Amino acid sequence: MSADVDVVVAGGGPAGLLLASELRLGGAEPVVLERLPAPTGLSKALVLVGRVVQALDYRGLLERLGAGSVPAAAYSRFAHLGGIPLEVSGLIDAAPPGYFPAPVPARQAQVEAVLEARARELGADIRRGHELVGLSQNQDAVTVKARGPQGTYRLRARYLVGCDGAHSLVRKQAGIGFPGTAPTQLHWLGEVTLAEADLSRLPQRIERTAAGLFTAVPLGEGVHRIVVSEWTQPPEHADPDIPPTIDELRAAVRRVVGIDLAMRQPRWMSANAAG
Repeated sequence: MSADVDVVVAGGGPAGLLLASELRLGGAEPVVLERLPAPTGLSKALVLVGRVVQALDYRGLLERLGAGSVPAAAYSRFAHLGGIPLEVSGLIDAAPPGYFPAPVPARQAQVEAVLEARARELGADIRRGHELVGLSQNQDAVTVKARGPQGTYRLRARYLVGCDGAHSLVRKQAGIGFPGTAPTQLHWLGEVTLAEADLSRLPQRIERTAAGLFTAVPLGEGVHRIVVSEWTQPPEHADPDIPPTIDELRAAVRRVVGIDLAMRQPRWMSANAAG
């Protein structure tokens, strides 16, 4: 029995959308299954760095973002891999011109909108509100069980790609292990409105202490992204799928940098373990 489509991509985030475009450029017929019926407009990431900048530039997509790059000297020169701090100053200073491109400020929601528009222009089948709920495979094809607004259906594909995040159902259903060690860090994130009196107390760059790391990024209209990383006996957070409260975020700031911020009107909160 022949396949219905060439490739099913589970997950319509940046990775899944960019892959769909690349597959169309290669002549394949991808179907992207994205659980959310519409974009949330929220952004976990706020900047593009390193090879991602080059990859989007090669495809002419940086111009669509409408964001110019910032000078390397103005960048915080801090990066991380799974919460492990990386000092990148030496890379920026010693690299040949263009080898380590300057960061590009671009919110994830903006990047996803550009990538989705590009994938649709190229003819990719982007199915919002459709979720992968199961799979089976043989030597010839993968059969994907999906659930959409009209109910459950099946697709046979030559390949299935899991771009469905850290808790990937594709990985679990395929029996692919995800070995590692117990987390030693806890990262708190929140987009909140701050009191006027607190603005002068915020660090201009990432502040590191013996207890962890803290930064606050202005997003406009009085909203700031608060990021706190604790790596010295971080407290337990009950469930990574349940957003933290604003009191938990406030307490994390107090533990790491010793200041109390009058946060209010949280519009997005997240906590995750790493390290």
